Amino acid sequence: MSIEIDKYKFTIGINWGPIKEMGWFNTEQKIPVDLDLICFEIDRDGLLVNTLSFELEKQPWGKLSQDDMSGDLSGDDHRDNEWIEFDLEPLTYGHQLVVGVINYTEQSLCNITHFDYRVYTGEINRPKEIFYYKNIKREIPLTFDSESMILGCLERLNGTIHYKELEISSHYKDPIGLWNEMEKSRYIQDVLGIIRNQIDMF
Repeated sequence: MSIEIDKYKFTIGINWGPIKEMGWFNTEQKIPVDLDLICFEIDRDGLLVNTLSFELEKQPWGKLSQDDMSGDLSGDDHRDNEWIEFDLEPLTYGHQLVVGVINYTEQSLCNITHFDYRVYTGEINRPKEIFYYKNIKREIPLTFDSESMILGCLERLNGTIHYKELEISSHYKDPIGLWNEMEKSRYIQDVLGIIRNQIDMF
């Protein structure tokens, strides 16, 4: 499914919770979950051009929020824990932006209490218009192999921004949090492989 966004400037934000487990004497424990938004710029040939991540938090077409390393420990507040502010006017025609989520926790996404995201205009956490919303925890069949996720793809066509939801779980996770060159390369190749199989490149 492809959604048209009639603005160059908009936000994609993710909201998630912790993992709940029973501890000693049947007491409930909340384990923080560290998820990170990431965005790849891909050219017409399907090659990686730029990456937006905690290592490089700003590109001409977008800016990443500060890192949230725990999720909503006090319950679902229905607010974005992390977000990317996009301005796609500088984006090269024919290039695509692929938005994903990296998991720095040793457990699957299926174990977290809640996980959703939205595409909207307006101020951060004060949407003026919501173009797309998905409750991933409730609407996507997550498994124990759902360690990270590719949310969707953005492209600029004839002055209009198109968002194609993909919502494909990936087997990549980085529980150590090193994000070294080998891990980065493996995740990027995973993303590019999925993208080439799922969507038509220009």
